Amino acid sequence: MRRREFLGGASLIVANGLAQLAIGDAPAAQATATQATAAQATAAHATAALTLPKVPARQISMLPTVPAGGHQRLALTLDDGTSPAMLSRYMAWAEQNGHGITLFVYGAMSSWLTLRPQILRLIKKGTVQLANHTMHHLPLTKISDQAVHDEIMGCHYFLLNHFGVDSRPYFRPPYGYIDQRVTNIAAKLGYTTPVMWSGSIGDYSSVSAAQIEALAQTWFTKNRIVIGHANSTNGVVALPVLEQILARRGLKSVTLDQVFSR
Repeated sequence: MRRREFLGGASLIVANGLAQLAIGDAPAAQATATQATAAQATAAHATAALTLPKVPARQISMLPTVPAGGHQRLALTLDDGTSPAMLSRYMAWAEQNGHGITLFVYGAMSSWLTLRPQILRLIKKGTVQLANHTMHHLPLTKISDQAVHDEIMGCHYFLLNHFGVDSRPYFRPPYGYIDQRVTNIAAKLGYTTPVMWSGSIGDYSSVSAAQIEALAQTWFTKNRIVIGHANSTNGVVALPVLEQILARRGLKSVTLDQVFSR
């Protein structure tokens, strides 16, 4: 079964008062960061200060779609970054075509430091926004409270120290695994907005350009949050097709901050 398979057309399940996405099996991607990077992240975790924001009254929002309005936009969000080549191509595509994209960072992947100059330039330009996808991509509902804390804050400090980015309030739980316990722990750390999705382009594995195109035809519509993955270079051939679909529909992808006017 595919990792992000949409059951019943990306249906959301209500469990424990939260929207939770039905998904398939987890990928086998493994962390590839060097020992030096891991040690640096650990040291940063231990020493960096965290100033917690006030938790808003509407504490939790899963954001399966962007706010309705007159703008012809969607939010393309890209997870993981296990392939530096694909991650770089996605960023170049967004810059060349005037899109904004949100990258959910799997902190232990070496791609992020390898591409740091490109990422920093595009953050400054407003093309790229970085968000928290945890440090080691573990299923948060299956680990201890302390481990959930460490996964979220490990990525938080990684982004803060290497990119100068405070990625709150948005985070995406790996595999879409989230419950009330995880939500509460994250909210206490300032991550009050778990970001799910309402469409997928299916590029998390070795799928064909035709399959990606078919999914984009379905999910590239106004006001959606769409998930993709910068994990396999198989998606490179689909990028021109994705642009054609967006252009025909008069759509632009924007970052989460741009959508929610933060």
